[in-house]
Amino acid sequence: MCPTIQKDIVNCFAEELVKSVIEEMGHDVFGLLVDESADVSDKEQMAVVFRFVDKRGMVKERFMSITHVSDTASSSLKAAIDSLFAKYGLSIKKVRGQGYDGASNMRVLEYIEIEGAEDLKRSQACGLLKTNGNLSMVLQRRDQDILNAMDLVNSTKRQLQKFRDDGWNSLMNRVSSFCEEHDIEKVDMEKDFVDSRRPRNKKTGVSNMHHYKVNCLFAVLDLQLQEFNDRFNEVNTELLICASSLSPIDSFTEFDHSKFMRLSKFYPDDFTHGEYISLEQELDIYIDNVRNDERFTHLKCLGELARMLVETRKNMSHPLVYRLLKLVLILHVATATVERCFSAMKIVKSHRRNRIGDQFLNDCLVCFIEKVVFLSITNETVMKRFQDMKTRRVVL
Repeated sequence: MCPTIQKDIVNCFAEELVKSVIEEMGHDVFGLLVDESADVSDKEQMAVVFRFVDKRGMVKERFMSITHVSDTASSSLKAAIDSLFAKYGLSIKKVRGQGYDGASNMRVLEYIEIEGAEDLKRSQACGLLKTNGNLSMVLQRRDQDILNAMDLVNSTKRQLQKFRDDGWNSLMNRVSSFCEEHDIEKVDMEKDFVDSRRPRNKKTGVSNMHHYKVNCLFAVLDLQLQEFNDRFNEVNTELLICASSLSPIDSFTEFDHSKFMRLSKFYPDDFTHGEYISLEQELDIYIDNVRNDERFTHLKCLGELARMLVETRKNMSHPLVYRLLKLVLILHVATATVERCFSAMKIVKSHRRNRIGDQFLNDCLVCFIEKVVFLSITNETVMKRFQDMKTRRVVL
């Protein structure tokens, strides 16, 4: 019943759980997802999630730690990450991707949509939330791979461009129908636009048509399209184009020998010169093998391909191809897992338990969030760790 003993027991479970996750990773490469948020007591907390491919070819995202940081400066976050890696004997050289969440920016957008001082800014925030919000929800699957994500992004870009080019008239027709249905006075698009925050006798010099079409609609759409283009520059785009050669869809129709080799060049620390030569020789055998195996016929994504390669043990026959596949799979698509961790933090550290200590909070969250791994931890291993922590009056 002693609080100190209870905290020791929870800590033992948490440490055994993290140890199990590290063993699940197999000391292989992984992606790092990080975010920070204030808890109910206004202490800044940094959450860390690892994305990796396990020994069965499954893409996993595991919560590793939540750590109190003095501030949100990059140096403070880096120091906390270094401390975590040192504690568990992990090497930063194994990290092949980093993700830092932008969901907080969406909450900023929600505020601007309602409270924004400028009509243009409110319109932009509203448009960004409606368009990118739907895309964000689709991308939040833990096993979503980068190729499917890019297909969704490209589809969204095409729809935005199509709406910018041809969507104004259809939008006006829907607005007109809505006004008629609800007996609302229609805006005369040919009249001068009047800013409600300015004196009514002060003209703006633009028509309603220009204001709503150019200043509002086009401004929002151009902002979104520019943001997409900025996020996916030439280097990122080439990486993703090359990664498409891994796709198993339609019996590997996207396979391209030269793209495959260019993709491997993005990972100079993972392939020696000799392995580059071996990979080039391995590719023709690999593609012939999987195309003539019925078990690979109906695969739809990279995750399914990785699982099937392990299941059929072809990952042993084509180890370099499988290594490249894993490197692409650990590229993060979204950091929704980190946000879910903060949602769980509100359950563990509530207003009634707002004085819970940092270590105890971390241990409780690790056990609470990773329930599946937690259930696999045996009492015997926990008892041994508990006994070894320090000298006890009673031997368990």
